[in-house]
Amino acid sequence: MAENTDSKKLSGKPVKTKVKKMNGIQHQSTLLPIHDMLGDKLKAYYAQVASEPIPDRLTDLLAELEAQSAKKRQS
Repeated sequence: MAENTDSKKLSGKPVKTKVKKMNGIQHQSTLLPIHDMLGDKLKAYYAQVASEPIPDRLTDLLAELEAQSAKKRQS
């Protein structure tokens, strides 16, 4: 495993990542802490949005679509 120092800086510090070469392709073996933090924040946000109730307007529209679809099937 080779160690790379990324020329980009995160929080004023050089970013070091461990890179593994497999079949000529480099793969990062560890995620940067910022990626972990962003992933956690996105998961929490998604969980919050997914737990919110469906707006009445949307359920009304879905019911309308279902009724139209059922009417077409009967014809």
